[in-house]
Amino acid sequence: MPLYKNWNDFDTLRDKNKVLVIYGAGYMGLSLLNDYEIIPDFFCDKNARIKKIAYCSGAIPCLTLKQILAKLKERDADILISNMDGKVIKSLHKIFDKTKFTENTVIYFHNDYNIANRDFISRRNPFFKINGIVSVPGFYGNYDIYKRNFNPEIILKSAYFNVHFSSIDEFEIFRKNRKVIIQFQKGRILCKLASSNIYDEPKKLVYNKTIYFFCDSRFMNSFCKDDYGIESMLLSLLNNRNYKIENYSITAANNEKIIFQLTNVPLAQNSIVIVNSIHDPYLLTVAKLYCKKYNCRLLFYYVPTIYSRKKTTDYEKWCIRQFARSVDPKFSDEKFIKKIKLVAKAMNIEFYEPPDIFFNLNKTIFLDTWHFGDYGNEIIAKHLSDIITNPPVNSNNELCENFHIEPEEKIEYAGSVIPLLVPDIPIYLNDLKKHKQNLENCGAIVMNCNPFTLGHRYLIEHAASKAEHLFIFVVEEDKSEFSFKDRYKLVKQNTDDLKNVTVLPSGKFIISSQTFDAYFGKSSVSEEQAIEQDVSFDLLIFAAAIAPTLNIKTRFVGQEPFDPLTRHYNEEMKKLLPEYGCGVVEIPRLEKDGGAVSASRVRKFLKDGNFEEIKKIVPEETFRYLKKNRENPKA
Repeated sequence: MPLYKNWNDFDTLRDKNKVLVIYGAGYMGLSLLNDYEIIPDFFCDKNARIKKIAYCSGAIPCLTLKQILAKLKERDADILISNMDGKVIKSLHKIFDKTKFTENTVIYFHNDYNIANRDFISRRNPFFKINGIVSVPGFYGNYDIYKRNFNPEIILKSAYFNVHFSSIDEFEIFRKNRKVIIQFQKGRILCKLASSNIYDEPKKLVYNKTIYFFCDSRFMNSFCKDDYGIESMLLSLLNNRNYKIENYSITAANNEKIIFQLTNVPLAQNSIVIVNSIHDPYLLTVAKLYCKKYNCRLLFYYVPTIYSRKKTTDYEKWCIRQFARSVDPKFSDEKFIKKIKLVAKAMNIEFYEPPDIFFNLNKTIFLDTWHFGDYGNEIIAKHLSDIITNPPVNSNNELCENFHIEPEEKIEYAGSVIPLLVPDIPIYLNDLKKHKQNLENCGAIVMNCNPFTLGHRYLIEHAASKAEHLFIFVVEEDKSEFSFKDRYKLVKQNTDDLKNVTVLPSGKFIISSQTFDAYFGKSSVSEEQAIEQDVSFDLLIFAAAIAPTLNIKTRFVGQEPFDPLTRHYNEEMKKLLPEYGCGVVEIPRLEKDGGAVSASRVRKFLKDGNFEEIKKIVPEETFRYLKKNRENPKA
């Protein structure tokens, strides 16, 4: 029989060498992945209709329980049970008790689940902790808790509930059939809600404008019963105006998650972008500039908490008492909104908050301290409809000229989001710290060296002469003709005499399939295609995470006369890196016999078996390696 534990033991008992499984690919299961960044080897779902769950580090297989048990045969595992249905858990117990797990296999249940009695307890206090994070699942995650503790008369007589719910059994804030599609694009996470107007629209329908939501869970249509979300109501109000809505709002939203949602979506020109959770001035600047790129109108729609209500119903008073612990008592809507207004005004961003009726209506607006019911959604949808159809006269779409962010601030903001997108980067950065030099002017070169040539040596010598210490990052991805192991060894051997040079692997974070996959197929990329490639994520990781860790102030690159993709990468580098306090120096290529010395020339000569020409453009160590390993085609 396996070992049964509660989730609060997960931090101390977890062994990363084990297979990690999340049982349940619904809301709770996906929240472990997206909100707590617990990345399993497998998801387990009853029917496993979705075969893979996309995430920034790749696709995670989703298997049935039978398939999971076959995978775990004679393997140690940690299994997190995200399902909170008592009947499901009882049936799982019967299966697990009969299954032959290894003695180190641990199955974790919720903290409010009594393992000894195999029943849920303390249902009035649904707190749980994972990886040091305390969460309140709240209303939506614990329907049975509130169903058991509510006074049905209060609920059914409430001004909200008697509109769309005929009985207590119909009270569900989250529909079981809600559709959340997680898309993976360009190394970042996009949680896109499947609303009918996006996915079921006739292909021939032409829209005049698109409205984009980049907001928190309050604007997510699937979090409301039937079609009473802000999105659906707004669409009905804009009927016959040829608008469509694309909703990229996410749960547990914060500044960084929202801004990376936004900057991953190629917006339709002249569209409308609505945000409500970007409060940092720098990130708001990023949003403004990104919208300006597509000539889009940016609206900041701030929605306060239940504590801003001047009149509250009996139900809302109950909510305030019940959920008081989930809001910082020092939090003040009034102070916060004043701050945001000032920032928006300084940046000439359209700023709105709900009309007076939202605060004074003698009907239930809030379902908990944050989320709205139908009346709240209706008020906001009507207000947004008026704002969208009646834009302000002479609105200034230019950024405040005096607004400026220092590189240190940019590094701080970017540094807080990068681990969200590449969770394993802290391990890599900790390894880099071992090589940090207490010098002011360190430089870096990123090289593939496929294989190492005299051109590479020339670039390294030049860069090493300009920097107090030079770090060479060898591309670790094994998608080149020569293996990383051999390329890394050749770089080490050919630079061993340079005392101020350190050779390091690039990990998965510099020119990798995760950050810049197109690089490995660059020979087939045209000039037009190269310009379209988004290389910002790769460069951001270097500028805001790697360079500050090693005190790198300059990145050296070789001129690229032939390859359009590398040339585009270099040009984008010149734009982005200086914003983070890292300069870029371009070095002319070494030339011999009328052409640039390059690894591609070596590979061409190698294909022809022309070792005489190869010897002219590679160091002795490389030549010996090629003679030994490549002279005989069968070797």
